[in-house]
Amino acid sequence: MLRPLLHSQASSGAELERAEQWYSSRAGYDNRLDLAIVEQRTNSYVGEVVLNELDVDNRSCSFRIALVGPLYEQVGFVHDGTKRQALHWQGDWVDAHLMALLAEDWSAHRGHPKLSG
Repeated sequence: MLRPLLHSQASSGAELERAEQWYSSRAGYDNRLDLAIVEQRTNSYVGEVVLNELDVDNRSCSFRIALVGPLYEQVGFVHDGTKRQALHWQGDWVDAHLMALLAEDWSAHRGHPKLSG
């Protein structure tokens, strides 16, 4: 299940089932929280949210969100840049796209940029 989320359509039912198995296997870890993002209307697996690298002494952790395809833009994220060949995955190099959503952008559209005009 560990793999980059490539720019594709939302995943199939079989992919959702594999995701459920993966996220269920994370329950035994006390230093991370892995959650699947499922689109309610279609019950499609569309990404994940992960809190990991917990540092109790410093009261901090890492946060990662990964969404498939154009979902970032649909909720207001803007493409900030690309880290070319950032990950070597199964013999291929994969780019990492950096997306950002600033507080003032969110305040303006609350996740619905097309409606805020």
